[in-house]
Amino acid sequence: MPSLLDLEDETLRLIGQYTNKDAHIPLPSFGPHWENFRSEISHKAARDLLSFRSTCKRVNGVCRLEGLHLRITKWQKMSRWMSNAPREVEQAIRRIHICLPVSDSARFSSFFGLTTFLHRFDNLEELIIHGCLSCSHMYGYSQDPSSANKLRLPEYSFLSNLKSLSVDVICPFCSQDIPKLLVPPAPRMKHLKISLAGCQIEVPPNGLFGTGSPISITSDAITCFQEILEEWSKKNNGSRLDLRTLQLRYPPRPEDGTEDGLGCMIQKVFEFLPNLEEFGITRFDGEQEDLVAGFIIVGRQKSTWQFQMKDLEIDGDSPSSIHELISTLHPPPSLKRFDPVIVFKTHLTQPYYRSVSSFQTRSDFYSHRKSSMKSHRQSSLVYENSLKEGMTAAAKALLEMIPSLERGSFWEQGTEWSKKDWNLWEWENVTDVTGISRPFIADVPIRMSKDFVSCQDRRTIKIDGMGMAYNHVPMQVDADGEEMEDEGHEDGEDLDDDEGFVGLTFTA
Repeated sequence: MPSLLDLEDETLRLIGQYTNKDAHIPLPSFGPHWENFRSEISHKAARDLLSFRSTCKRVNGVCRLEGLHLRITKWQKMSRWMSNAPREVEQAIRRIHICLPVSDSARFSSFFGLTTFLHRFDNLEELIIHGCLSCSHMYGYSQDPSSANKLRLPEYSFLSNLKSLSVDVICPFCSQDIPKLLVPPAPRMKHLKISLAGCQIEVPPNGLFGTGSPISITSDAITCFQEILEEWSKKNNGSRLDLRTLQLRYPPRPEDGTEDGLGCMIQKVFEFLPNLEEFGITRFDGEQEDLVAGFIIVGRQKSTWQFQMKDLEIDGDSPSSIHELISTLHPPPSLKRFDPVIVFKTHLTQPYYRSVSSFQTRSDFYSHRKSSMKSHRQSSLVYENSLKEGMTAAAKALLEMIPSLERGSFWEQGTEWSKKDWNLWEWENVTDVTGISRPFIADVPIRMSKDFVSCQDRRTIKIDGMGMAYNHVPMQVDADGEEMEDEGHEDGEDLDDDEGFVGLTFTA
């Protein structure tokens, strides 16, 4: 009777490859800064591969140990990996997610420890760092914080296979310094997600979490981004960094009336990266860390749809139409997706469901219930049809200027249930059998809660009365109302276990 072992080695190797969930996770696995999905990186991704390799000696020898994930959530775990991990396991790691809480990050010397740890993983392709890393900016310094951590690349080679990097840490200085450290030694870098301060930051003299008269530090976003590219070029024989994906977090609009630099930043990105395929730039409110619009398009239907850009200034000019905006930005011909959080508005007002009020009488509510629901459905249908027509026309205008676009999205602030939430209307450029391309708007928008599209990391860091920082995360409940455990405790596993390499030694 035929069995699994009757298959050729190449077939067994393919089976092993596709039993690893890593094969089904895209590179990069991250999205824009407004996305707060759970990380794809989990040590569980390779469980089926490990089980398959453990069936017999032949399968173990044929199926390579590869595509492993490592999630660092405690300093103790990082320390154990640096001292005890088998070499074959280190070489099999493809993705790493570093997320240290404030209490643990104080024990982690950010830059030296980071390079010492990362240089062990020769085949690392994706690295995600977010949360809080210990640095002199947080816990006190005696000099200008912008120069408190002067970075030097290590003499040894590391990150030679890194293709995807995401850095989103609490400290605004480290959020710019860490990419300067990790991007230059990565010659194969293609996908990057970073935050740029690009504004004047006031910092207490004894740290971000300290007290005292603040020191004012000015940081220019364009200069910072250009420095990253220049450092990469110096490290790689003068060649140009050929990014395909770039996700930026950009500071909010200045409150002092000075020109908003968002448009100039986009111009420079397109100038520096001529082969860019996907570009997103996100900004959040300075205090509440809520998502805010990048560009606002106001559409009005007359004989045809007409569009006007609202509150927009780029290098002294004020583009008034979509055509003028794109002509000013000069996007590269390779661009397939562009998401600067474009908010679309029309002359119509979105109808909202009204909640039952204690000021109503019971008889009034039920007597008008059917008529009010019918009226709401009719007005909602008129509004939505008009909105989708306007968005289709706006997407056509974008495609006329950027024919390489494959898909895009428009944002609508406020849903029929809440004025604080968002509707995300996605569109796709579809080519029919005659070769004519036209945009198609999704039938139903993706409804995004205000909390989902906020900057989660910075909202969960609180400062107590002693000036100490700690993670403040509200209790999470599942669909049944039960409290959810921490991600690292799934299936009864303890974060203190040497998850990842102890269970691998018998199959390596």
